[in-house]
Amino acid sequence: MRRFGVVVVLALVVVSCGGDGTGDSGNGSGDLPNPCLLVDEDTLLEYFAEVPTPEAGANGPVVNCTWRDANANSVLVQVGPVNVFLKPDPCTGCVDLSYGEEGYAAPSPLQTSAKFVADGVFYSVTTTGMGDDAASISVLGEEVLNAATAGS
Repeated sequence: MRRFGVVVVLALVVVSCGGDGTGDSGNGSGDLPNPCLLVDEDTLLEYFAEVPTPEAGANGPVVNCTWRDANANSVLVQVGPVNVFLKPDPCTGCVDLSYGEEGYAAPSPLQTSAKFVADGVFYSVTTTGMGDDAASISVLGEEVLNAATAGS
């Protein structure tokens, strides 16, 4: 029981350590793309009447950026190291992506996401309240990947 307590405490310490979303979260993620730079203004204007101020954050080694309007509609991009990539089983309505090493798009009426791995990096792109389908979230995911790999 004591080992379980130590593991839980260590997990909480790891999760609570974050950064400023600039790509260096203070935990070795400095080589990850900055998620706030992976969606351009023109793309954001397809989702919002005005581009909201991005909110950068981190959860352990995963860095993220959220654009959210006054109605709580949002676009969230997360980037992190790949530990294990899991696809829900069953993954109702999921569509395999044609880019990256592996990935899928999962649409729903409220929240739609594309999750994929490319070059050893995990990406998650989620829209909330936008009504995206698998095709549109797949396009947004590919735009994020193209922006992340543009300089390499």
